[in-house]
Amino acid sequence: TQSRKHLGLVAALAAATTLLGMILVVVALTRQQAPPASEMRFTLDNDIAGASAAISPDGRWIVFAGRGEGSQTRSLFLRSMGNTTPQKIGDTEDGLAPFWSPDSDRIGFFSGSSLKVVALSGGAPETICAAPGTNRSGTWNRANVIVFSSDNILHRVPASGGKPGPRTALDLSPAETAPALPMFLPD
Repeated sequence: TQSRKHLGLVAALAAATTLLGMILVVVALTRQQAPPASEMRFTLDNDIAGASAAISPDGRWIVFAGRGEGSQTRSLFLRSMGNTTPQKIGDTEDGLAPFWSPDSDRIGFFSGSSLKVVALSGGAPETICAAPGTNRSGTWNRANVIVFSSDNILHRVPASGGKPGPRTALDLSPAETAPALPMFLPD
């Protein structure tokens, strides 16, 4: 019986030591330091139209609406975060309120009374749908759905195009404000 107690004590001690070792490994793995964040500062010299700029989800690009040097027409400009020279995106005259696709490959924007999309890889912008009104802004999710606000209504449209459906209409009593700057959460 004495040897049984001794064997049980040794087994319990071994189990406790193993458990403690596993806890220490888990703590060490979860306490690893994140790589140091690098700071990036830059100036956009173009005449940016309002707050009409957006950083790509992958953090590599910034797109903004502005006027190039000597131009009276507003267009969209694209700049990589590692470069100081913005490039005008062709056929985006009167472009405003740009927003990104979740994969950072395309840019949605408003021009005239339309919602358009242009690919970073090039090509002419595609008209997605009619988007008349004022105070427009948009967001794009991983399911390729775009939600945009216009004239106190949120609209929903497939990123491939179609007729937008009203998503939410508000009765703007004094306690409510107009929907603006919709944004999908990552999940």
